Amino acid sequence: MCESLGNPLSQEEFDRGWNAPHQRVESRWTLCRRGSKHTYPMAIRLYTPVQMRQLFKQVGLKVEAAYGSPDGKRFRRTSHRLILVGRKAR
Repeated sequence: MCESLGNPLSQEEFDRGWNAPHQRVESRWTLCRRGSKHTYPMAIRLYTPVQMRQLFKQVGLKVEAAYGSPDGKRFRRTSHRLILVGRKAR
């Protein structure tokens, strides 16, 4: 299968799905290098903005700003990212 993907040095393919009870995107990555195939599981936990604020509070941080992108655009429900700036609560 590795050779059939074109480049014999390095190929990647993946399979992913949503695990709703654990709020995770679970993937299985298959890497092909020099004809050798290796498959690795991967999981990424997703948090809602409310959950992130609660986590900040639990560790003594106060959210000072929320951005929707690295260039400083305001966070909106349609943003693809959530970047929170926190400071130690007094």
